[in-house]
Amino acid sequence: MFADIHKNLAMQIVEAVREVCGLHINFINASGIIFASTDSARIGGFHEVGYHAFQTGSMIEVAEDDPASGVYRGVNLPVYHEGLVIAVIGISGPPEDAVKYAHLAERITRLLVREQELNHDRRVSSEKKSALVSLLSTESHANPEFLRSSLTELHIHPDRALRMLLIRFRTASAPGCEGSLEQGVLRLFDSAGIELYAYRYPNEYAAVAEDGLIQDKMPLFQKFAEEYGGRLCIAIGSAESLARSFRSLKTAQTALKSALAGTSALAVYDELTLELLLGNVAPDIQAEYQRKVLRGLSPEDLSLLRVYYEEDMSLTATGRRLFMHKNTLQYKLDRIYRLCGLNPRRFQDALLICLGLKLS
Repeated sequence: MFADIHKNLAMQIVEAVREVCGLHINFINASGIIFASTDSARIGGFHEVGYHAFQTGSMIEVAEDDPASGVYRGVNLPVYHEGLVIAVIGISGPPEDAVKYAHLAERITRLLVREQELNHDRRVSSEKKSALVSLLSTESHANPEFLRSSLTELHIHPDRALRMLLIRFRTASAPGCEGSLEQGVLRLFDSAGIELYAYRYPNEYAAVAEDGLIQDKMPLFQKFAEEYGGRLCIAIGSAESLARSFRSLKTAQTALKSALAGTSALAVYDELTLELLLGNVAPDIQAEYQRKVLRGLSPEDLSLLRVYYEEDMSLTATGRRLFMHKNTLQYKLDRIYRLCGLNPRRFQDALLICLGLKLS
């Protein structure tokens, strides 16, 4: 199994150590077969001394060459991992020189094997988390005991309310920034103590955590949204029991629509009001409403109206924010009235315009 999985790794090691010592190096498996070597002609051949070193688990030195039997001087050192011999490293040359490089190669091998195991464990953990997030997103939990025990392993109490958190990367982000965004998201999860999360193709992370943790870390999410707001959105679903965890995903998706359409990069389902209604309006109906209500208005007009309503229709506050004289602002509002037929300063018309702005 080691030879099959680690052949390329073994070749990298022998080439690297060869550059240091200039000696020929072989990796030998339990059957005595050389599966990696600086001498390609020897790969696949039988190494008798290496075979004995593997079977005995002890280093064997050969002091003299014996060409007749195919044995050459050098050192054959077993590589141990978790108490078992996984390979033998054979280095040809004077034993007093070869032994130093054999120990070097052995240490490198153990470190890299351990790193591969950690990488494998991380992949398995990532796949398990992805499966858990998917399971929590469905209405029917096929194996509730497995789900409860898995949540407990991730320090999530299965009897406490849970929330789903979605982080969506905006497709308009600059090319090549996805890597830095992902690293930022992973640091956010680590800082917040969120252990259960998964990447959802093509541009989204989904995470699950206890309601209490989400509430405690809300300032952290707000700060992160402000820092990365132009490139991603954060949506937090409702607090639900384990049996209704799927509903937290649905409400998070509703909140995500609001975040993607609005000016804030963070949307919490509990804080949504009008967005709950607008999120269920069919796209074609939304488009038709916008055409009727906002017809003839430019992006600059829409931007002005957003600020005007965010400032509670105050001419003074709006003018200050837009660096615009009060008379100029009044002129522009009158012009908008003439273009779309709705008076931005009249309550009923303002309500219709606000709905159109929300939908846009």
